[in-house]
Amino acid sequence: MTVEKATSDLRIELRKVQTEVLTLQQQQAQYETVKQELEATLENLTVHREELRVQNEKLQQMQTEIEQSHHKYFDLFEGAPIGYFMLNAQGVILEANITGAEMLGFERKQLIRTRMVQHLKPLYHEAFSTHLDEVFSGPMSDSVELEFEHVGAKPLFVILESVSLPGKDHSVVECRTAMIDITERKRLEIQLHHAQKLESLGVLAGGIAHDFNNLLAAINLNAGLAIRELKLDSSAKIHLDKIEKSALRGGELANQMLSYSGHDTLASHAVNLTELIDEMGDLLEVAISKSAVITYDLSSNLTPIQGDSSKIQQIVLTLITNASEAIAGTSGNITLTTKMMMVNRAYLMQCCFVADLAEGEVVCVEVSDSGIGIDPETMKKMFDPFFSTKFMGRGMGLAALVGIIHAHGGAIHVSSEIGIGTSFRVLFPVNHEQETISTELVSSNIEEDWRQSGLFLVVDDEDDIRIAAEIILGQAGFTVLTAQNGRQAIKLFEEHFADLKGVLLDLTMPHMSGEQVLDAMRTISADVPVILSSGYTEDTVVSRFTEQPFNGFIQKPYPIDMLLAKVKEVLQV
Repeated sequence: MTVEKATSDLRIELRKVQTEVLTLQQQQAQYETVKQELEATLENLTVHREELRVQNEKLQQMQTEIEQSHHKYFDLFEGAPIGYFMLNAQGVILEANITGAEMLGFERKQLIRTRMVQHLKPLYHEAFSTHLDEVFSGPMSDSVELEFEHVGAKPLFVILESVSLPGKDHSVVECRTAMIDITERKRLEIQLHHAQKLESLGVLAGGIAHDFNNLLAAINLNAGLAIRELKLDSSAKIHLDKIEKSALRGGELANQMLSYSGHDTLASHAVNLTELIDEMGDLLEVAISKSAVITYDLSSNLTPIQGDSSKIQQIVLTLITNASEAIAGTSGNITLTTKMMMVNRAYLMQCCFVADLAEGEVVCVEVSDSGIGIDPETMKKMFDPFFSTKFMGRGMGLAALVGIIHAHGGAIHVSSEIGIGTSFRVLFPVNHEQETISTELVSSNIEEDWRQSGLFLVVDDEDDIRIAAEIILGQAGFTVLTAQNGRQAIKLFEEHFADLKGVLLDLTMPHMSGEQVLDAMRTISADVPVILSSGYTEDTVVSRFTEQPFNGFIQKPYPIDMLLAKVKEVLQV
């Protein structure tokens, strides 16, 4: 091999090596580039992974917050104190919360897909239909007051507040409805309305009773005068006696009306209900029907109350008589109980005529019977004046108890079940002082030949009463002056007070009241005896006269003998 040949081969090999080296260099460069790219990509992936991790954490936090919010609002929806419903235009319940279902007395699944109207009292169907029409007539809200048929037969008065939910095409397809229970408010409104009605009736009854007593006084006195003019064997005397007795019975009815109106302020003394009922035993046995059996459960450790024993006897006798009538025609039991009770505000809210009775210990007299029971409609009216379930009701009935219970600061609780019986509980405040105030009745007996002399002033705006009193006192020997109003009375009193033996003064007159007239008379002279006369009761009159003293009182209507006896008592002759 020649040198040239070897050199040439060497050069060729060298070129190959150079080419391979260049290729390797290029590959190295490409590797470095790829490496750099890979490193950059890896770095980017690392950054993206961190970003994804952060985003994932944020998403997880958002998911947790969404779940917490869902639970919170779910609890708020389910456990809300008011009912929530979703209704369609036909009033079908699409959704309801637990509270709403419980208000209606159902489980939620029982309510879904039912129509709300089927749970309403029929009287309110039209009002609910109008409510739906208003809500679905356009995007708006509306409210309505309704009464539902609770499955437990409890009254359920509610206010529905509905707001429409427009769909995608702006048409109203659903509404959300809130149900607010107003049963307690409604009960209090009914109770207030009933109390206001009874108060209005009481004012009316008091006014009628007063005027009625004035009319009866005129009838009674004139009948008495006519009897005195007749011979003992006159047949007319029998009829006049009946007129006089009827007038007195009418006065008893008027006094019941005064009790109802609250004008009959009571005599005040310590009364032990157990002892009082023990004394009434024979009377109560006579008052009940033969088909009834009365059982006594009387506490021996009863705290006295402060009150009027005769009025409390009237309460007991009225309740016993009603219980007897409730079981008339069949055999039955009446239980008369006295006991101490602890009452709270919730119990007092179920009572009638609560007045100022406070929570705590009270004295209770309870009359229970196994009679026919009282239906809800009768329960609403049973304390109304002259209301009676009998074909021909007589007297004031249970209404006569209203004023008595109110005057004693008490309350009455009534519970009844048709076919099972009725229980009346009368509650009285406890009397811790136990001070007894005795009262004595003034006898109306007087000698027929009782005679007097001197001037006597009769003041009354009722002509018949004034004239009759003038005749009666004149027959007793007095010279009688009369005045038909306060101004005349004061003028006559001022002119003759030095010679006056006494004054018979009516309380209710036009222009000047009896109080004003008495005040003027006492300014002139404090020595002349004054007998007050009124259709109201003595206790009511006494409560009005706190400044000027008077010497006696006589309630209209009164017979002649009672008037003369009162004059004799006051004049002390």
